[in-house]
Order: sequence, then C-alpha cells, then structure tokens
Amino acid sequence: METSVPIQSETSPQRKRKRRAIHPAIPIIIGVILWAGLLFGGYKVAEHYIQNTQSYIDERIAEVNQHNEEKIGALQGELGKVQEELSAIQEELAMTDETINGTNETKQALESRMAALDKQLASLKNSLKQLEEAIRVQ
Repeated sequence: METSVPIQSETSPQRKRKRRAIHPAIPIIIGVILWAGLLFGGYKVAEHYIQNTQSYIDERIAEVNQHNEEKIGALQGELGKVQEELSAIQEELAMTDETINGTNETKQALESRMAALDKQLASLKNSLKQLEEAIRVQ
C-alpha cells in the first residue's frame, strides 16, 4: 500500500514568504553608484597627477631661471673685463703709435690682440643676448 505524501509545490505559501522580490530599480541604482565612484576616483587620480606634474615643472623652471641668472652674471663679469682690457689696449696702441711710429711688429701684435678681443666681446654679447631672451621666454 502506498501512502501518498503530499509534495509541496515551489509555489507554496511558505516559500513565497521567504523569497522577496528585488525592486527593478535597485540594480540600476547600484550600477550608477559604482560608475559615479569610478568617475570620482579617476578624477581624483588625474587631479593628483596633474598637481604633481605642475609642481615638478615649476621646480624645473625655477632651477633653469636660477642657472640662467648665474650664467648671465658670469658673462657680464667677463664682458666687463674684456671691455676694460680692450680699452687698455687701445690706450696702449695710441701711446705706442705716438712714441714708436715705425715698429710694425708691436703695432701688428697689438692690433691682432685687439681684433681677437673684439671677436671675444662680440661673442660674449651674443651669448648674453641669448640668455636674456631665454629668461624673457620663460
């Protein structure tokens, strides 16, 4: 004899009470919150990277400016020395020309030295202009 045991169906009232229905908007809200979190995190990472890069660039610009100012000071000192030496040679040449009207060797040596110093002066002036333009650009 078979006894029949009633099989409970999956739709029994007890199971319906245990299972709750998820509102259809909850997965959408969770997705939106996750995307918003990702966007905010990406924004913060990008902002941090930009700030670090900007501070590094500012430091490098300050270093280059300081280096350029040091070079300009050195070049101006050299330029002053060359100008002094050139004027001294011109005076010597004038005195030598008055006293030694005939010695071509001394005159040529002084003129060649003066020409070399003129070239050096022109080169230093050119370097000074380039450094000043580099500072203006920055």
